[in-house]
Parts: sequence; structure tokens; C-alpha cells
Amino acid sequence: MDLSDVIVWVLNNNTTMEDESTGRRYATDRSGSMAYLEISNVTFEDAGFYKCIRYPKQGYAESKTNRLHVRGEMKVEVDRNFTLHDTITAKCCVRSTKSEYDVPFEWFISNVWSVNDKFEETISIDTDIMYCRNISITSERKFHENFFGCSISPELNVTSKKPLHILYPANVEWIPLTNTPPPIMVNRNQNVTITCLSDGNPSPSVLLQKKTSKNQWMDLPLLENFWNVTDKNWKFSYNITEETTCALRCFATNGVGEPSASDVITIEVLGRCAFTKSYDPENIY
Repeated sequence: MDLSDVIVWVLNNNTTMEDESTGRRYATDRSGSMAYLEISNVTFEDAGFYKCIRYPKQGYAESKTNRLHVRGEMKVEVDRNFTLHDTITAKCCVRSTKSEYDVPFEWFISNVWSVNDKFEETISIDTDIMYCRNISITSERKFHENFFGCSISPELNVTSKKPLHILYPANVEWIPLTNTPPPIMVNRNQNVTITCLSDGNPSPSVLLQKKTSKNQWMDLPLLENFWNVTDKNWKFSYNITEETTCALRCFATNGVGEPSASDVITIEVLGRCAFTKSYDPENIY
């Protein structure tokens, strides 16, 4: 190629770039043998055809046309709060210039990617198109506080995401203090520590309950029996005063699904031995 050849760019609005800078467009390495075209901060107005024309010193001009497609303004529509096992329905849309190529959508939760959208639709916006995808999946506990979103180009960060908040029922279990099987044997008037571990979203409220003589569960006064709660561990202190045996349990509620009850904790009072003295007159020395 003769260094006296001239190369120019014809922009998408059919204007010719006469110098090295036109708005956000820059022509670099204008050595006569090549001319690169750079566009900074691309917008939808930049979409269209760009023609590179070489005017040789002799002969006919040569040209090559390139088309620039632009995609962006991506957004995902999904509710934030779901109950465990609910169906999560989400919609993801991206604006794109019209193209014979399909838009490759990818769905993700946190860092787990999946391509399983259900159906598609397109909405014309003048010269552009809004491409949309829909998905329906069943909520799981592992989705809680993770991001749900979609992407058409993870490498270019063309991504939209929203956080999920999964509600699930309360659950509570008794944590024995020792490996000794129940019942728990205590002395009368001895304080017994009952520890229960709770789970659920929202965080449940836990009570200590006692079985009555009518075989019904009664809430024990929280202020009198509640001891401490740290990191989902609920500790209660109970004192056996009159009865010789009692049955306790932890009971948790959080307004989602059914309440939860722990295993029954049976406590028994240790028996006391009575000693008496007796004398045998024949064996007195």
C-alpha cells in the first residue's frame, strides 16, 4: 500500500470524519496505511453502519462497511420476598438494536449460572427492540440473601440483579448438655438449664413450655424463666420445687408456616433415703 493513500471513515450519520476527533469518536494512527476508529462511552445513537474508505493515489477507491450493534439498559423484574417453596417468577429485559442475531440470556443466582428461561418476547421501540425473557423456579433456602439476575455478557458486565429474601418456618431443637439419655435427674430446688437451638426467617420467638396435669402445654412466664439468647441459642432456667417429675419443651413461632416444638425434656427429682436406728437388746455388749 502506498503511504500516499488516504483512508477516511464515514460515520453512521453519513458524515465524513475529516480530522482526528469528532465528538466521542477518535481516529488513530492516521499514517495513510491504516486508520483506527474508536468510540468512547457508546450510546444507542452510535448504533449503525460505519464505512472505511481507502482512496489510493491511483486506481479506484475501496470501502468496507461495518455495523455496530448496541445493547444495554438491562433490568430484571422480580419480587424481593418469597416463602420457602414458592414459585419465583422473574422477567429480564434488555434494549438492543435490531439484529439477525438472537440475544443470549443467562440467569444466575449468586455465582451459579443456568440457561433455562421459559419463553421470550420482543417489543419494538422505534429502531430498537426490547428483548425480554421470563423464568420460573422454586425458591430454596440457599437462595436467601443471594442475588438473582440475568446477563447477556458477563465479561462486559451487561448484567442486572436484585437480592432475594426467602422466608421459611421456625424450627427448634433441644440441645442436651450431656450425652446421658433422658430423663434429667436433679435434686429438689435445683436449677436446670434448658438449651434449645432455633432457626427460621424471620428469626423465631422461642418459649419454654410445661405439660400440665391435663396433658396440655402451658407457656412458662418468659421473664421468670428466660435466661439468655445468643446466636440462635435459647437458654432457660427451670427449678423443680413441688413435683417429682415434669415434662418441658421449647416452642418456636415466626409467623411463617406451622410452629415448631422440640423433643420433650423429662426431668425427675432424685429420691431421698431415710435412715433409722434400731437396737437388738440381745446383742448389746
